[in-house]
Amino acid sequence: MPRETRGLYLSIAFLLSLSCGSDGTGKVCSPDEERECECPGGRAGVQACLSDGSAFDDCRCECQTDCDDGIACTDDSCDTSRGECRSEPDDGLCDDGDDGTADRCSVPYGCAHDRGSWTLYDSGWLEDRDTGLGWSPFVTDMTLEDAVEYCSELSLGGIEDWRLPDVDQVRTLIAGCPGTEAGSSCPLDDPDCLGSACGAGADCESCQGGAGPNDGLYSKPGFFPDVSVIRSISGCSDCAGEQSWVVGFTNANFYTHDDAAVLHFCCAVSL
Repeated sequence: MPRETRGLYLSIAFLLSLSCGSDGTGKVCSPDEERECECPGGRAGVQACLSDGSAFDDCRCECQTDCDDGIACTDDSCDTSRGECRSEPDDGLCDDGDDGTADRCSVPYGCAHDRGSWTLYDSGWLEDRDTGLGWSPFVTDMTLEDAVEYCSELSLGGIEDWRLPDVDQVRTLIAGCPGTEAGSSCPLDDPDCLGSACGAGADCESCQGGAGPNDGLYSKPGFFPDVSVIRSISGCSDCAGEQSWVVGFTNANFYTHDDAAVLHFCCAVSL
């Protein structure tokens, strides 16, 4: 064999020995060995040698934050291939034992229990899926000013945007009384008709007490059955003194109430 050809073969053999490990076993790394690698976004990750030493494993990228999203019904983990948090809803964690509800994990609100057009969340608030409004549990005996402040500071179900509802929003809760339901001929409306006559008269005829569809109240079945009255933030435009409109569900009627006097209410949020 010519000397030049023999030298070429030796060079190739040497390079092959480097690629297969210096000991000829095919190992390229030691089982405890680690090396730096690049994660998405340019962050540094770590590659560990496989147990047989044949190669380095995929780049491991740790998440930079705690992956717990605070939602009890999600399975949270770190996707180490990208260094990103993953949250998977698990409906099985939301079973309330009631065959009449459809239970699911709702992100970001938590366990949700659907019955008819309503959804009750484990944190205690209701969603009216027909209107896209959320309603907080009943709050008793506050002045209008205190009620406005309470709702604006309320944090419930991961939601911070609660507000004292206007009279139009409260009217969406009336059911079973055609004269005062939302969309009826009763002209009461915020902001177009808020005078004392807007919620009274033949066009705003109320209904017989105790005959409503929600345990006797004229509120939508599925709404809180203990809520007989909700004050609104909608002020009466021509009343003596500072007064705001109130919806009563015993008769599905409207009346005004002194802002400085205490009354019951619920907070609302547009979802």
